[in-house]
Amino acid sequence: MRCASCGGEVPEGASFCPNCGVRLEGRPTPGTLPEGLPTGPPSSGYAQPPAAAVPAQTDGGAVAALVIGIASFFVCPLVGGIVAIVLGRSSERRIAASRGALTGEGLARAGVILGWINVVLGALLIIIWAALIGILAGLGRDLSRIGVRGALGPMGGTMARFTLAV
Repeated sequence: MRCASCGGEVPEGASFCPNCGVRLEGRPTPGTLPEGLPTGPPSSGYAQPPAAAVPAQTDGGAVAALVIGIASFFVCPLVGGIVAIVLGRSSERRIAASRGALTGEGLARAGVILGWINVVLGALLIIIWAALIGILAGLGRDLSRIGVRGALGPMGGTMARFTLAV
């Protein structure tokens, strides 16, 4: 027997055409498909193209964390580092909660790392600066005790003049 729709060979007793899936005349009612026959719409033999995927967007906070982390090497490392850490962490949480709609996890992580580097460098600079001021203040007291006074030199700069008091 042949199918009236596609002209394909149909086995005896079949309710539906195995090639195109059309219900054959005078056969059982719809919903009673024999086992092994396709249940979907007729197929042309070609796979359906995948649905157009929406490209994931890069999270703006991740980009900002990276940019501020880099910029804080040059301007205000302590404050910039803290801002980069906060932005990077919040961006990482947003990216994880988006279930693939947002990307930029690496950018956020790099911003956090640069932020921590800047916080440590900023703290070290403050410690070094405080120690240097302490050393210079102590050196100034010692020099004044032995009688070294600053005087204007010929070019207007400061020139040390030694007057030792014995």
